[in-house]
Amino acid sequence: MTAALAADSLAGALADRVMDAAITGPSHDWAPVDGGLRELLRLKAIPLEVDLAVSALRIAVTGGDVPLLGTDLRSAPYPALLWNGARCSRAGMGPAAALTLVALVVGQNDEAGSSRLVQSVRAGLAIRDSRSWPGERVVAPTAAATTDVISVAACAAVSAGMGSEDVSKVLDIAGSLMTIKPARPVGSTEMSGQWSGHALAAGWLAVQLHRAGVSGMSGGLEHTLACVIGLPSDNGQGRAAPFGPVEGLLGRPPSTVNIRQIVELLG
Repeated sequence: MTAALAADSLAGALADRVMDAAITGPSHDWAPVDGGLRELLRLKAIPLEVDLAVSALRIAVTGGDVPLLGTDLRSAPYPALLWNGARCSRAGMGPAAALTLVALVVGQNDEAGSSRLVQSVRAGLAIRDSRSWPGERVVAPTAAATTDVISVAACAAVSAGMGSEDVSKVLDIAGSLMTIKPARPVGSTEMSGQWSGHALAAGWLAVQLHRAGVSGMSGGLEHTLACVIGLPSDNGQGRAAPFGPVEGLLGRPPSTVNIRQIVELLG
């Protein structure tokens, strides 16, 4: 990507930051996914709410690629991410858990090991920390948007092995996949579990659309944000829990651990 493109496009500037973050830091360090994995494993010990149990049965498919966390069921990636996102939200889990889950779902068929998993989560977190980015959720006087779709899409794109130019295109597509709805009253910025689930599923979908040849509107990310820009809300962090069955894998370098091994232990 040229410097001019990065300067003229928010998606381009964020893509450059994403790639810098992905390749910065030791490849043998699990730190970026440590908290996320702990939170995801904690779901095994949390009772499943009745409505989530019912919806899990509705979306479950035999041989599905993605586990519905805390159940013995699996589903296709899109509905599974919607469901898991809602479950993580209710459990009060932070962004590291969501990014780790999406990176696992995208990268589980990759034979290169889990180094890319670490890079993917690092990339998603970099967007959330960027000065160019207004925050996880944007709330304006008239509208609210799932801007966390963008950090999830960046994470998914890196997990898919994409470079800076492709990441930029994925981010513009992701801008078109954000959900926008009337803002809640001042002082009430809580979002529903399905709102959080949408961010995970839409971030994953942005990568699939790009792979299928779909192009987003040039500058689409800026255009969408211009309609809803406002103050970001706070996001609480979940508590850590023992790793249990993943403990042995995390004693090894990520490059020697296949992502599918982690997915199976979470299911």
